Amino acid sequence: MLEFAVHLARPSLSMLVNHDDNTRDVAYTSGAEKLLKVASKKGWTIISVKEDWKQVFEEM
Repeated sequence: MLEFAVHLARPSLSMLVNHDDNTRDVAYTSGAEKLLKVASKKGWTIISVKEDWKQVFEEM
C-alpha cells in the first residue's frame, strides 16, 4: 500500500504508524522490524504511538 502511495512524478506522503505503546493499546511490534527498516530506508515518515501520538492527541 505504501509503495503504491509513493508517486515520484507528483507530491506524495507515506506515513507508517508504529503501534508501539502497550499503555494506550496493544503494541503491534512483533515482526515490525523489517517494515520499519524499509520505511526508514525509503524516507517514509514513521509515527510512533508511544512517542509521537501526544502531538496529535492531548493526553487523556
